Amino acid sequence: MITKKRYLIIILSAALIGLMVLTACSDDKPEYRNSSDDGLSLEEAADNLRDLLRDNEDNGTSTINIPEENLSLSQILFDFNFNLDGGSITLPILLEEFQAYGWESVFPLVETIGSRNHSSATFVRNDKSVSVGFVNISDTNIPIYESIVYEIRSSSHGVIELPKGIKLGISTKDDIINAFGGPSYFDDGYYDADEYEYWMTYARDTSDSLLGGGRHFIQFFINEKENNVVTDISITYGW
Repeated sequence: MITKKRYLIIILSAALIGLMVLTACSDDKPEYRNSSDDGLSLEEAADNLRDLLRDNEDNGTSTINIPEENLSLSQILFDFNFNLDGGSITLPILLEEFQAYGWESVFPLVETIGSRNHSSATFVRNDKSVSVGFVNISDTNIPIYESIVYEIRSSSHGVIELPKGIKLGISTKDDIINAFGGPSYFDDGYYDADEYEYWMTYARDTSDSLLGGGRHFIQFFINEKENNVVTDISITYGW
């Protein structure tokens, strides 16, 4: 189900595509030109997207919520709505909103992130850890906490629960296929002395990525020696 908030995110994200028109420069370096009819610069459009994603406690539109006992997730895989250590989360979100839920960076974060740059860091909460990818989609440097989380990956048992009850460290390859159908592709996997593991990838080309023309991915790392249980999940909202 596409909520009003998700629809607005898609519209604002798609609008960024039209704002990034490349023109030739004398030094052969790309120059970004505003091509929108409403006069918004790329920076203003990015600000609008960040404002939309920002936690608003007054009207309860935060994308991170402490779930009630019988919280119902979206049942659509590419809605990017899932449980993370017991709380409901929807990508993309602001890094500051993610941190406010109690996830702490293992190492201190830098203060700013460069224009159209991305980075990642490991965060911990309740003895669980996740790797988080975040990006600055604007044309200027911004404070790191204003960057947008587009990817979450973890191998911590039980920390991620996807729609239709798919749980990290519990669900199997057959559970995933029964829930979502066959994957877009398998990788070839690899052998070592004790186990055989491989990725199952669900992918979707999209025009509603953060900067347009991206691809969304949900990936499951399967361990044959552990009864085909998923041992790692990576969730990527394209940008």
